[in-house]
Amino acid sequence: MTKIKVIFLGVLVLVVTGCTLPSIASMTHEGQPGTPVYEQSISDCNTGITVEPGELIQPIPGCDAWLINRYERPFNRGAQDEYYPDLDILSAEFGGDGTWFYLNLALFDVSEDTQQLDGAYGIEIDWDRDGRGDMLIVVLKPGSYAGEDWSVLGVQVWKDDNNDVGNEEPEEPDPPYLGDGYELLVFDQGEGSDPDAAWARAKLGYSAYVEMAFKANLLGDRREFEWKVWSDQGVANVAKFDYHDNFTRDEAGDTIEFHPHFPADQIYGLDNTCAALWGSRPDDDPSLCHNDPIFICPPMDFEAFLLWYYALYGGPPLTPDQEAQLYEKYIRNVCGEPPGRETPTGTLTETPTETATETIRWTDTPTETATNTPTEVPTETATRTADVPCNNDCYCQDGETAWNCPGDCDQKCPNGVCNCFENPCNCPQDCGKPSKDEPCCECGDGACYGNCGENCNTCREDCGACPCECGDGRCDGQCGEDATTCPDDCV
Repeated sequence: MTKIKVIFLGVLVLVVTGCTLPSIASMTHEGQPGTPVYEQSISDCNTGITVEPGELIQPIPGCDAWLINRYERPFNRGAQDEYYPDLDILSAEFGGDGTWFYLNLALFDVSEDTQQLDGAYGIEIDWDRDGRGDMLIVVLKPGSYAGEDWSVLGVQVWKDDNNDVGNEEPEEPDPPYLGDGYELLVFDQGEGSDPDAAWARAKLGYSAYVEMAFKANLLGDRREFEWKVWSDQGVANVAKFDYHDNFTRDEAGDTIEFHPHFPADQIYGLDNTCAALWGSRPDDDPSLCHNDPIFICPPMDFEAFLLWYYALYGGPPLTPDQEAQLYEKYIRNVCGEPPGRETPTGTLTETPTETATETIRWTDTPTETATNTPTEVPTETATRTADVPCNNDCYCQDGETAWNCPGDCDQKCPNGVCNCFENPCNCPQDCGKPSKDEPCCECGDGACYGNCGENCNTCREDCGACPCECGDGRCDGQCGEDATTCPDDCV
């Protein structure tokens, strides 16, 4: 007789099934992801560089704002004095080769207690750009369940099939929440109509990485969408998206010491980012990193900052000293050079190689796994060579990864090096403060900034014409090349 035991461990629900538990090792996989291709990168606020042991943790103003569903809370509720480095997102890279989409999520460090990555990490996609997330792809506790080889263990794909993420007014807080969030589980650790739909792997140590890959046809024929990333070990409930629709301002709390709703309460132990737009040039959407004052240089002046602050946080007026203190923190995050940590030269922590015997689920709210994915999935995956040496040509190509070729593929900011795709606008910590006369992220400024969505399709004036030639050895998803339209490059 099969026994089912539900064990509550923090925010995760582990469902351990008796002798009928499917073994990941015994699953038949017809194809795995190839070599990741990264074409976009976004930065996030770095809380870790501000943390002093035992002291109050204070995120930079604007990095955490309940009003816009942005959170920078990789710490405990209440005292806000226990830092969770494995939840602190530093940056994310995203790209595709026509068959797969890839995500590389850089974190400050592993957990100090477990030396693992203990949260849930993933990407949220809004494919019709209506302000409502449509798909959420996550990997749970990758430090324990995923090694440096691709695995489906711990990976889930959730879909909002009834379009109620965001409640009545998407992108606006309007509790109480009337919907059920991401209610449809279309892929669960190899279970679903395609056992190869989504994969993950992890790199532990300082700094830590989570890398994910999912098949492009999970999104159907959509070639334009918004994406942003999450880490979560506090709320961690797919049925409660968006969180500012589920928790009132009083319930959520606030992270700024001077705010009347301080401290963080029911929304804690998580981090997310602003959004990037895949497939076309960024517009005036305020949720895009392209328009986020936290990442735009030159920064706002003091008066503009105050108008922005009170619009985001409300509350009674601060004292002049408090306003000046918050403005100084804002300036240091945008264009300053906050103190960092040197990367240690020792060996990174090894990832466990044993196969886990547990099936993990983010929450126990939805009870069924979908039997059909949104579109038909191919049965074969491209075979990609991995013998290309690191040539430091600013292009992360076959055989090059963040591990063996950081100069081309490691876009974490800050990492002490101004890499090919970093510039004073998107990574002032590594590349220095931009000049006052340099317009950031404007097509025609003479610089091809991938972080702003500029590429040969969206800004040829700065980036040049796209090759888009089948047979040039590069599978370019932005050009529409895939295994069907260009088998010479993408097979």
